[in-house]
Amino acid sequence: MTLKFHPKLGEVLLCTFPAADHHLHDGALKGEMVKDRLVIVVNRRLTGRGDLVNVVPISMTAPDPPLPWHVTIPTSCIPKSAARARKGTRYAKCDMICTVALARLSYYQAHWRPGPMGRPATRLRESSRLNLETLLKVKQALAAVLEINPSMLIDRDIRAEVMEILGELDAT
Repeated sequence: MTLKFHPKLGEVLLCTFPAADHHLHDGALKGEMVKDRLVIVVNRRLTGRGDLVNVVPISMTAPDPPLPWHVTIPTSCIPKSAARARKGTRYAKCDMICTVALARLSYYQAHWRPGPMGRPATRLRESSRLNLETLLKVKQALAAVLEINPSMLIDRDIRAEVMEILGELDAT
């Protein structure tokens, strides 16, 4: 089920990218991100862009060679079911930042839960969020891609991000 609201900064969600078949209307071209994959939300809701989100895709293909815009994502930041389904190291490919519609985003679909007393089974949804250290690394990698001073992406919002993340951790 697609999202109906803007996700939180640093949230890890599933994104449905276009198919790799260039004959399709929504098909991807060579070099573009394809298939359903986990992504990291890298912006808060922006005025006038309520249905659009900037994301960085996550891949299990190791960068060769590793460059400043590749960030290793700890398993603890990945939805638990996704980490169990495919074990291995994951990388944020910050050079592949893209803007997608909310309709392309959903929570990771975990296992089925039986319905109570003959009701239909329901699919459990999972999301996760980057820890502060990894979020800062992703922002630094984005600064490298955009060739800007990292402080332009980090210093301005760091207090708000720390307070938001810590506040949510306290609430859980």
